[in-house]
Amino acid sequence: PDETTADLVITDVGTVVGHIANMKGSQAGIALSLADEEATTYGPRYYGDVDRAGDFRVTAVPPGRYTIRVMGENTLPEKTVDVVGTKTVHVDFEMPVVQIKVTAHAKDCSLVYLVGGDVRWVSVCTNDDVSWDAVAPGSYRVCPSSGDDGCAAISVAASPATQRFEVRFASD
Repeated sequence: PDETTADLVITDVGTVVGHIANMKGSQAGIALSLADEEATTYGPRYYGDVDRAGDFRVTAVPPGRYTIRVMGENTLPEKTVDVVGTKTVHVDFEMPVVQIKVTAHAKDCSLVYLVGGDVRWVSVCTNDDVSWDAVAPGSYRVCPSSGDDGCAAISVAASPATQRFEVRFASD
């Protein structure tokens, strides 16, 4: 019979812990992901849950450089962390104090993205309307699922708490 051998490599692993400030009760249950440089094709490698207080912990993370993202309906920028040996790395995020609900009307839409920097938040259109919660004031693009070519620029102000935009994609 053919024999297969495998080398077992045991490596030190670290932990990533942190806190997300200004979380609201409706944001409980969001998660975060860590992706190393090799994970771009296959997605994040490690996940963790964020509790109602905004605390999180991701254990058994091998040494390396990781991009950490807070998943869910938020506009938090990603951060980079370096895990070294068995050390614990601390990283904190802060939800904006002002969080706006953004709604948009986009004719004949299905999936629509809200794009801010390198981060995209997807939402499903219902009756040509789409919405995102907990958006920080700033400049964004609203893009159809077909790609970035037909995006419409919007500017989210610090008030009112709910803002509605009429969106016309360049492809319309």
